[in-house]
Amino acid sequence: MSETTRIDGDFDLAQRLADEVDGFQLDAAAHAGEHGIEVQLPILEQIAPKAKVVGVALHNGTWGDIKLAASQLASLISSMETPPLLIISSDMNHYADDAEGRRRDRMALDALSECDPEKLIDVCRENEVSMCGLLPAALVMETLHQMGKQFRVEELDYATSADVNGEKSTVVGYAGALLLG
Repeated sequence: MSETTRIDGDFDLAQRLADEVDGFQLDAAAHAGEHGIEVQLPILEQIAPKAKVVGVALHNGTWGDIKLAASQLASLISSMETPPLLIISSDMNHYADDAEGRRRDRMALDALSECDPEKLIDVCRENEVSMCGLLPAALVMETLHQMGKQFRVEELDYATSADVNGEKSTVVGYAGALLLG
């Protein structure tokens, strides 16, 4: 990777999101404790160095909030000549032992594979799956539904931190998946 290569922000799209999607606002401080975008930027730098990005951090919300935001986001995206690539960054369950973490993660990944965002939220909340990107995942899936897009989920890989460090008493789960149309 070149020292001078960097990904630029898309400030016009960020402003449109803040203007057109209820609950969205320009707030750089929202990303202070969130590391999801920093995980994605080096990858994007390699595959699309001229891309522009807008990071969106979601803190909380009801299913009704997600549906409304998805409808507005779908309308915004549909009005664009070149629609953006939507990327969700999320760890899976946090800090259970390895067996329990894998059990909880499997429930979330199985719900994700059904392409039903409300079910994903319900499964994670009912089973205390601490997937930090739950609401972004639900928002993206519901946005695709609102746009009339048919998609499937292809799980690429799954692991826990125990696969790297051998410590099984408290793990974080990680998965890679694509939503393909």
